[in-house]
Amino acid sequence: MRRRMEWKTVAISLVLACLVMAGCGDSDRDETIPALTIDLPAAGEPPLSDPVKAETVELSGTAEAGATVELRNELLANVPVAVSVEAGEGGQNWRAVVPVAVGANLVTVTATDRAGNIHLQRLVLVRTEGPLLTAFTPADQATGVPTEPAITATFDEEVQQPLVADSFQLLSAAGPLGLDAPGYDPVTRTVTLTPTLPLALNTAYRVIVSPATATAKVMDVEGNVMLEKSWTFTTAEVITQ
Repeated sequence: MRRRMEWKTVAISLVLACLVMAGCGDSDRDETIPALTIDLPAAGEPPLSDPVKAETVELSGTAEAGATVELRNELLANVPVAVSVEAGEGGQNWRAVVPVAVGANLVTVTATDRAGNIHLQRLVLVRTEGPLLTAFTPADQATGVPTEPAITATFDEEVQQPLVADSFQLLSAAGPLGLDAPGYDPVTRTVTLTPTLPLALNTAYRVIVSPATATAKVMDVEGNVMLEKSWTFTTAEVITQ
């Protein structure tokens, strides 16, 4: 009986020693989340928050050296996304062409280092078949805009006519402002908006094209609806010399 107890004691001691050694090993384990970035688009390209019509969107960024970078579009889960990597300063640069479907595409980007640590980021890419804005005035966040500004919006394709004022909104903190019936140039695909009254001085305004809450939305000739687009500007007194 005593010998059995001794063997049990030895076995328990060995198990405890293994647990202690395992614990010590865990404390030295690399648990640092690997670096991962998604670059902003180049100048002149639409921001990632803007809708696109293209069937693919190119994404790029940086990651920790040696990390495995993977991309997955949850809306097209069965479509693999190829990722290319090359050495960069202090890490590696990655690039991928992501297929996108019509609608909101949730894209997951993960970097996994050699120790198995994961850094995950998500972004939404929206693809539409409706019209997009290619230009507008005043510029977004413009200041010093006169109280009788030229408010224009240019589309990337022909839109259905007649356009109605309800398809556009001009807002300030005080509420919506009236708009005359919009003018439209089919050659340049540009709409001109004219407020029914002069704007107030030193006031911020927001222009909304094809508001999501409006019953009348901007559509192309095939009936595809334009997603809401807005921008802001601020008026000020224009001093002429």
